[in-house]
Amino acid sequence: DKLFLDNARDLGDRLLSAYAKGGVGMPSNMVSLQSQDLNQEWEGVKHHLAEFGTTQLEFYALSRETGDMKYAEASAKPLVAVHERNKNHYLLPAHFFGNGNKASPEAYTVAGYADSYYEYLLKAWVQAGAHRGDMVHDTGKRWEGAMDEMIQYLVNRRGGVTTLLEVQGLLNGGFLHMQMDHLACFAPGMLALGTHKAKSLLSFEKRLKFMEIAEELTETCYKMYSTTETGLAGENYRVFFGEIQVADKKNMLRPEAVESLMILYRVTGKNKYREWGWEIFQAIEKHCKVEAGYSGVRDVTQEPAELDNKMQSWFLAETLKYLYLLFSPTDVVSLDEWVFNTEAHPLMIW
Repeated sequence: DKLFLDNARDLGDRLLSAYAKGGVGMPSNMVSLQSQDLNQEWEGVKHHLAEFGTTQLEFYALSRETGDMKYAEASAKPLVAVHERNKNHYLLPAHFFGNGNKASPEAYTVAGYADSYYEYLLKAWVQAGAHRGDMVHDTGKRWEGAMDEMIQYLVNRRGGVTTLLEVQGLLNGGFLHMQMDHLACFAPGMLALGTHKAKSLLSFEKRLKFMEIAEELTETCYKMYSTTETGLAGENYRVFFGEIQVADKKNMLRPEAVESLMILYRVTGKNKYREWGWEIFQAIEKHCKVEAGYSGVRDVTQEPAELDNKMQSWFLAETLKYLYLLFSPTDVVSLDEWVFNTEAHPLMIW
């Protein structure tokens, strides 16, 4: 529809002003859509990996629909620069300076500040479908290498529990922080999507390995819910030998765990993922539903739950959508026809 395309182009042009600083193409993290002025950086001189690495799907789609490659090229430029500086290192620190160099102190994680960068390395490759030769910047091999290093440095398998941790300092030799964030629960779904959609990229043996880790991490994310008094997950968990224990006890109606449950069910067909999702949904209905919507919870270990009176935007956009798709036939928004951006909006695979 021309009306929507014209508006998408207008919005894209306004957002492109964020890339006007030149250099290696790092975008400003604040821009006025009215004046297109760049505002003060909310993190000073630092740029987050998940910030400049999470515009590619949308700008690639806009370039494809308009025929104008300026959107895709602007979005890919900072990735090209950072990847060029880290040719032999695939797991990247969470923060960079505007010149594309690593910012200190280094921290390596696939949770906050970095998460959707890794998601988009894979999903941009999936989105390209049969047209990967036309990609401005092919990120398939970068994703594969990043997952190899994630498993090597961040995945912790002890006492029958598999967790996804963070390294503070240098990747090889830094401090392994024994804590797992709920935000990291998107990762098992990402791994499973890779085994399903990247068969031409990954060896059979690697697909088996990635799927094994995905299933183990998904079980851990389920335990974040099943081990609390309310059946709701906290924000993060301390990791001990053979167990996890809730640290930050608030629940913000986050989507990452049910996102992975949906993908794992569709990839494996195992009904336990639907059963786990149903338990989570019932806990949300019991403790979070109010007259005007749903609310987060201040402490998942206490009953009756004390509400925080906030319904985050991602609850409707992502959490409920992924729960709906978990219980829908697998051809409803099929993973073979659509790829979800980081806010769960489906974009067509080309």
